[in-house]
Amino acid sequence: MRTPAVLYAAKSTQDKKASIPKQFKDGRKKAQDEDWEIIGEFRDEKFSAFSGNRGPGLKAAEELAVRLAEERGQVCMLVCQHSDRFARGAGDKPGAADSLIEIWHRTRRQNVHLRSFQNDVMLSKPVLVAVAAEQAHEESKRKSDAVKNGMLGRREKGLAMGGKKRFAYHFRDGNLVPRKGMQPIVERMYDEFIAGRSDAAIMRDLMQEGIPTAGGGKWHEATVREILINPIHKGWLQTKDGVIKGQHEPCVSEEKWQEAQDLRTRRGPPMGGGKGRPPAGHHLFRKGMLRCGCGRCDEGAMVPRTRRPSKGRPGRATLESYESYERQRDPAACTMLPVKRADVDAAVFHYFEQLGLDVEATREEMAEAKDRKLAEVRALSEQAAAEQHRAEERLARVRRDYMDDKLSAEDWASFRDELEADLAGAKAEVERLRAQAADVEDWAEQLNAERATAERLTEIRAAVAGEVSGARDLDAVRAALTRLFDYFVVKRIEPGMRIHAELAWAGDGLMIEPVMRDDALEKGGQGRLVFRREAIYDGEEIRDRPVHARHGCLL
Repeated sequence: MRTPAVLYAAKSTQDKKASIPKQFKDGRKKAQDEDWEIIGEFRDEKFSAFSGNRGPGLKAAEELAVRLAEERGQVCMLVCQHSDRFARGAGDKPGAADSLIEIWHRTRRQNVHLRSFQNDVMLSKPVLVAVAAEQAHEESKRKSDAVKNGMLGRREKGLAMGGKKRFAYHFRDGNLVPRKGMQPIVERMYDEFIAGRSDAAIMRDLMQEGIPTAGGGKWHEATVREILINPIHKGWLQTKDGVIKGQHEPCVSEEKWQEAQDLRTRRGPPMGGGKGRPPAGHHLFRKGMLRCGCGRCDEGAMVPRTRRPSKGRPGRATLESYESYERQRDPAACTMLPVKRADVDAAVFHYFEQLGLDVEATREEMAEAKDRKLAEVRALSEQAAAEQHRAEERLARVRRDYMDDKLSAEDWASFRDELEADLAGAKAEVERLRAQAADVEDWAEQLNAERATAERLTEIRAAVAGEVSGARDLDAVRAALTRLFDYFVVKRIEPGMRIHAELAWAGDGLMIEPVMRDDALEKGGQGRLVFRREAIYDGEEIRDRPVHARHGCLL
C-alpha cells in the first residue's frame, strides 16, 4: 500500500503572484519522487505564520492526515514546499504564534510526519527542526523590521504606504500617481460641497453620470465623505503619527480643502447622530443656526418643527415653525414663543440679498464650471476610447489566431461572442460621453450669466418662501449663510430698543440679528452665485426713529 500524503500551501498575504499553485506543484513533485499517494490538498491565504498561526487550511490538512494514519495504520505525510509554510512563530510566551517544533512533535505523536520539498532534511530530527524553527522566526522578524524601517523611511520622505484603492490616485513604482481624469472630478466634488450640496446629492450626480468608484463598485454617502475629508487630496498623507506633507500632486488647494472641513464642522453631525430624519418642512435653519434671544436661555437653539393637520380636522394648513428647544424642555426657562418659519426665512433671505450679487464673478464661475465639466468628460472619453481600442485589438488578435489554426472553431466562437460584447459596450460608452460633451458645449453657448443669475435668485426666493421644496436651492442658501455667519438670533422688539441699521426683520414684532463670522470679510463668496464683499454692519445706531411694534420694520 502506498504511503498517503496530504499537501499544504500557504501565503501570509493575498496571493497575487500565484505562489500557492507553485507550492502545490513542488509538493506534487515531492510526492511523485517518493511514490506517495496524494489524498488531499489544502491552502491558507492571508494568514501570517509570524504574527499569528496559519488558518483553517492547515487545521483541515492535519485532521485529514491524522484520520488517514489511523484508518490505514501507517504513517501519513503532511507535505509543503518549505518548512516555514507550517509555522514561523517563536512559541515562547503567552499569545505567541506556534513554533515549528510544536507542530512537529504534535503531529509525530499521531503518526503524521512533516515533509517539505526544499528543506526536507531539516524536518528529520528534533534538533534540526528546532534550528529550522529558529531560522524561520528570525528571518520573518528581520523582514518585519525591514518593512517597518522602510515604511518609516517612506513616511519621513512624504511617500504613501499603500493601502486600499484611491479614487484619484494609483501606485506606480511605490509612489502616488494621479489617475487620468479623476482630479477634476474630485475638485468638482469639493466645489459642490462648498456651494452647499450634501454628500448624498453629490453621490447621486456621480451615479447618474456613470462615474465609477475606485474599486468599480457602488457609490455611497460614506464614499463621498471619505474623499471630501481625506487630506491626501490637498497633498498630505494621514499616518498613525499624524498628518505629514506628501510628495504627490494635490487635487485641490489647501485653502479649498480646509474650507470644506470648516463647513462640515459648522454644519455639525447629522440630525439624531445620523439615525434620525431631517425636518419635514422647508426650514432654512437647522443644526443650531437659529438661536433664541429672549435673554433667559443663553441663546439656546430654535429647532425646526412641522405640524400637519389631523385627519379629523380637514381644511387646516400645515404649520411650519421654529421653537425654542429650552422651552420644550422647561417652559419657565425661555419666554420665546414659536415663530413662523415663513416670516423668519423670508426676512433672512431679504437680508441676504442686500449683500449684492457680483454678476461678472458669477459669469466667470459658470464659465469655469463649464471648463471643468468639459475636462472631466474629455478625460473619461479618452479612457473609453482607449478601452475601445484595446477591445478591438483583442478581437483582432483572437481572429488571427483562428485564421492561423491556433484556435478551434468552438474556442473562436466562444471568444468572439465575449469580445464582441466587450467591444459593443466600449463603443456605447464612447458615444455616451461624446453626447455628454456636446450637451455641455450647447449649455455653455446658450448661457447668459445675467439671466441665469436672475432665474437662480427666483428659485431660491421661492424655496425660502416655501413655494417649492428644492433641497438644492435651500442647500445653496444655507452654505452661503454658514460661510458668512456663525448663527442668527431671534429677538422680540421692545419699545425704545436701540438697534443697528443693517438687520433682518420678520413679522409679529420680531428682529433677527446675524452674528457674523470673524473671518467672513476676508473671503469672497464661492459657489454657483458670487456675492460682493460688503460690510454687514456700518456701526451706526438708530436712536430717534420709532419701531413699529407689530411688524418689526423701521418707519
